[in-house]
Amino acid sequence: MINLDQLSQAIRSWNPWWANDWILGSKIKREIFDQIQDYFQITHIKDIIGIRRSGKTTLMYQIIHYLISTGISPQSILFINFDDISINTSDFVDILNTIFQLSPDVQYLFLDEVQEKSNWERWVRKIYDQKLVKQIYVSGSSASLLSEDIGRVLSGRHITFQLKPFNFYEYLHSQNWKNFNLNYLLNNQSKLNHYFFKFMKNGGFPEIIDKKEYMQQQINSGLVNDIISRDISSRFRVDMNKIKMLTKYLMTNFTREFSYRKISNDLGIHISTLEKYIGYLEQSFLISRLDLFSYKMRTQFRRNKKIYVIDNGLRNSMSFKTTADFGKMAENIVYNQLSTFNRDIFYWKDKNHEVDFLISKGSDIKELIQVSWDISNPKTKKREIQGIIAVAKIFNKKEGTILTKDAISQETVENIKINIQPLPIWLLRNNH
Repeated sequence: MINLDQLSQAIRSWNPWWANDWILGSKIKREIFDQIQDYFQITHIKDIIGIRRSGKTTLMYQIIHYLISTGISPQSILFINFDDISINTSDFVDILNTIFQLSPDVQYLFLDEVQEKSNWERWVRKIYDQKLVKQIYVSGSSASLLSEDIGRVLSGRHITFQLKPFNFYEYLHSQNWKNFNLNYLLNNQSKLNHYFFKFMKNGGFPEIIDKKEYMQQQINSGLVNDIISRDISSRFRVDMNKIKMLTKYLMTNFTREFSYRKISNDLGIHISTLEKYIGYLEQSFLISRLDLFSYKMRTQFRRNKKIYVIDNGLRNSMSFKTTADFGKMAENIVYNQLSTFNRDIFYWKDKNHEVDFLISKGSDIKELIQVSWDISNPKTKKREIQGIIAVAKIFNKKEGTILTKDAISQETVENIKINIQPLPIWLLRNNH
């Protein structure tokens, strides 16, 4: 049993800004910061969710630093981490009493890794409903924060933001790249591609930046194992060998269509177990599933899905890399970029053609995107263009985009405009 002195000491240790010598660590501004800032004046609880080690705690510190820079008293801001055993094992009543004993004027409450404490949502709702503070920010490493039970408890009281590992724009900032003017990017494509290849292979988790490659592999591999053991095994009854085997299988076959029956046959895992395990991997943010586009919901539900991984570095730490994987890694990056800013993403496939991504708003298709790493072969280029044209005609669209390693052009074929762009530049021009 933790005594109150231990609890007080633990809370103090998480609030270094109460002293005068606190220095913010990472100053690489996350793009999601601006989205959150738009809601600073709204009293709703702000949920910051995302995969473990993606930088949620650092983002909270950046918000705290911003608040202090605008004149908010440091003593009115309080941060607690429920990963801290002294806090986690304390009663909610003791935690709340200690908070107001240490900082009677607290108005901004930051709660990190809240999923580690059972029934946190009812405690937070009480604080919110009784207006004990002005603002509440919570973070967590599991999509269980979005569960129906929590949704009911906090219904109408919260807004959710998802933080991912660095995108390419943020990664370049970490490498001190300053100029994002289009002409500068085009004139420095060789240098840009150097960084892009590093990003594509090693991923964007903040803690691997500037580490040696073998260290990056070790960190990424350890992170996957940590997620499986802490975010999945500790919460659900799973066979560790089977879920690790499944994780490696899905990461090896990322960007491909999959069927539960085939995976069940390949791995010897019962389909019902397989469905649960894939759901757990999604809840931990390791993977995402992409539906085939259809106007019929039943068709979307029944047809094969595609699997994408939250970060190429994690995937590459679990599976051998080959030159042939460059196209898959590029497609995976595009998916993660699109899914950050678009909720309605699908793939298209019929007997003759396939397009990697359809961006829709309701039933209206807004954009067609094909990812083809190398179109230097005329046959490859023709095939990719014909795929865009065929699908553009189906949906009565006048243009489509093909993202490549380095090709750039604009062509009109059969009255359809084809925008061919280098993927690194497209990422930087579509980062919000």
